[in-house]
Amino acid sequence: MLRFLGKSSQVLIGLKQNPGEDQWAAHAWLNTPIGNVVGGEVSGTYTPVTVFHQTGPLAKIKFKNGEGSISSDEISGLVSRSLHLEFGVELDGDLLVPNDSNLAEIARNHRVEGLLIAHAQSLGLPASIEKDLTAQARANLIAGLELIQNTQTVGSLFEINRIDHLIFKGVALSALCSRDLAARGAGDIDVLVSSGDVPRVHRILLDNGFVPKTALVPLEVPMWKFWAFRDRELGYQNDFINLDLHWKIPRNPQLTATTKSQLGRSQEIKLATTSIRTLSPGDALNACAVHIYVDFCQNLRLLVDLVFLSNLPSVALPEDVPAPGRQLVADVLEFTRQLLGTPLVPFVEGVPEPSAKGVAYLNKMWKLNSGKPLAEARASNRSADTWGRLKHGFFYGLSLVEIARFLSKIMLDIPNYSHDLKTIGPLSALIFRLRQLLTGRVPHMRARKDSILNKGK
Repeated sequence: MLRFLGKSSQVLIGLKQNPGEDQWAAHAWLNTPIGNVVGGEVSGTYTPVTVFHQTGPLAKIKFKNGEGSISSDEISGLVSRSLHLEFGVELDGDLLVPNDSNLAEIARNHRVEGLLIAHAQSLGLPASIEKDLTAQARANLIAGLELIQNTQTVGSLFEINRIDHLIFKGVALSALCSRDLAARGAGDIDVLVSSGDVPRVHRILLDNGFVPKTALVPLEVPMWKFWAFRDRELGYQNDFINLDLHWKIPRNPQLTATTKSQLGRSQEIKLATTSIRTLSPGDALNACAVHIYVDFCQNLRLLVDLVFLSNLPSVALPEDVPAPGRQLVADVLEFTRQLLGTPLVPFVEGVPEPSAKGVAYLNKMWKLNSGKPLAEARASNRSADTWGRLKHGFFYGLSLVEIARFLSKIMLDIPNYSHDLKTIGPLSALIFRLRQLLTGRVPHMRARKDSILNKGK
């Protein structure tokens, strides 16, 4: 029935084991972009293990004979067609796409292979391309199912220790949008807490087998205040889980509401056999726009997230988001409309009119970075683009405090954590950074320079 109406859906099959019993119980439920249709009321107690996709009518896509290199605009066209099918929006015109094996590679760069393979039949993908995308999507599905379990583990750890927190991005975002929980693949688990709780959380994570990824950690109050000033997160890992501990989402506080406000209006959602807390729909929309901007508009998966978030019936931009952040959301929404199609991105309450200058800048970033992997995305074509990153970071708001934060981030490069050097002070980190600058061994600058030189050859 849904397919005849032009709506896509997924049948999810989940398992659970009742306490004290050896047998497993199974349950199936039908999910759509706007929520569960059948069987969803008890689905939260089951862990999804299999997903069957059912797409809508065929999209108007034609593949050229022979081989050619697919462009970023053509991959965005494929993603747009997939989203039209997902939301049952009528398609206009044909899309001519090269029949080339590098489609799988560029889809992987943009992390949209799961969306494309879900609509492979309707898109009419050639068998060879479908095979490559299916292999990638299957690997992402397995990693995504593991991420669901790890997210539950992290959420339980914070709940047991009574830490006010929320989990955002990843499977939390998928659950908020009623999408396949494993659709976004693997990744870090991002947790937001109050800055005052970070030293305590740090000790809890160490007691539970996590180690920090950097040598500068909040063991001492003066050192922690320095770190909190210059950055927004700390990385931890154990044998199975990568965790990013945030005390704010962007470095620039003018782009989102305060952490206290976001924690205060967090939303509880079902995740397999438990519940977790995540951002409210409005805060999630705001955070998604920030990540699109911070990642230089390279990533189509984030634009797909934005489409789903903007279509949530309860979404509205919170009133306490500062003016620069509100303008960023407006410009990113308009940029997404122009790239993926106006009908896919509705008007969101509380969002001002987009600015032509801002939308033009976001389009410029897309044209510069959409053909590259995320690790190579930047604000200019220069290998050492410090000035370009400075302008990019302050396009939506500038203050003397933010300039100080940016300069401290540029000047200091904290070494990775090791058992020999468990923690260092800011002075040692500064000396380490200066040694890198004098010897030309700054890792990210060297990698970008080598990349440009290799492309020139």
